[in-house]
Amino acid sequence: MYKDITKKEFLDVGLIGFGGIGKFHAEVYDKLLKEDSISPKPRIKAILRKNISQDKKLIEKFGAPLVTNSEAEFFNQNLDLVDICSPNNMHLSQIKKTVENNVKVIYCEKPLGLDLQEAKDIEDLANSIHAITQTGFIFRYFPALQQMRQKIIRGQIGEPFHFFLRMYKGSYLDENRPYSWRLNKASAGGGALTDLGIHLIDLLRFLMGNVDWIQCKTKTCISERKSVSDSSIIKVVDVDDWALCTIGMENGACGSLEVSRVAGGKEGDVKIEVFGSKGSVEASFLDPGHANYYNQDSSKSQACTSRFGSSIVDSLMRTAKDIDDYFFAAHLESIYNILNCIKENKESDISFNSGLKAQEVLEAAYFSDEHNGKRVFLPFDL
Repeated sequence: MYKDITKKEFLDVGLIGFGGIGKFHAEVYDKLLKEDSISPKPRIKAILRKNISQDKKLIEKFGAPLVTNSEAEFFNQNLDLVDICSPNNMHLSQIKKTVENNVKVIYCEKPLGLDLQEAKDIEDLANSIHAITQTGFIFRYFPALQQMRQKIIRGQIGEPFHFFLRMYKGSYLDENRPYSWRLNKASAGGGALTDLGIHLIDLLRFLMGNVDWIQCKTKTCISERKSVSDSSIIKVVDVDDWALCTIGMENGACGSLEVSRVAGGKEGDVKIEVFGSKGSVEASFLDPGHANYYNQDSSKSQACTSRFGSSIVDSLMRTAKDIDDYFFAAHLESIYNILNCIKENKESDISFNSGLKAQEVLEAAYFSDEHNGKRVFLPFDL
């Protein structure tokens, strides 16, 4: 199957969902399509979305692919890869359709499902056809996080003692921001902890290994929002705006993970710190290209330097300067990674299994919150 794909001139991509993240993915595929050294070249052949009349000029830029709101028409395009950028509650049904149509390469945005059971069902579906899969945990690819991981796994900070991860955004602090699917548990699965925290959970596992236990507290700070279609209609927000987790790792380290979508003046403030017996290492999204390492023996700090992992992305993104550049580059690296997995017929390091493991921690956190911050041990049973 994969050898047949690699012999093709073009890899036909089907994109499900064309909101902000869908458009971002489309820009990435367009960038990779124009790179001479990539073979086969990924091209967007079909877009599945609700409103087929929107964004016509932008879509023309991507080669005028088929735009449809019909799943049957979408999957009738003989697709090689399906990329899912839809709301969380649609992932399971869309992956089921993808598997039924025997598309064996699937990329899905995070979180994998609405809850742990859905994530398990999704992985089982993909495994049933031996699909190559990838979850959209793009922050792993920031050079600063790659540097942090190397310092930790090489023992340069010694025995990990404790850690701190935070992701603050202020975009939901505006009470006039209208209601959306992200503020509804039935469509999103959760709030700030689901939307932002799932990234930090994955990064924690990437840096430190498996979680042993978790305790969690959440809060909904703005409990009502105006409807986007009619401002006189008020809707109840039933997901969290803020969450704080205390976490114990299998390696013995303990620490905290905090997320907020109502942190005024802190839009995009992300920081990750790990402290050990021989020093510490930290990263900030204010400088995604460099981690900072402190050596206890020399009492000196140093900025670590590296580029993106693959030479192709590095060559395309040498001019990355700010968070937007790095955000694009990380998406580029992530999608390039699954293209490479196809070529080498191998499992991605952020396959659906990684998505499932992160969702297990997320589910345990919400269970803890629902039970007054009870310590919940993993593996977590449904």
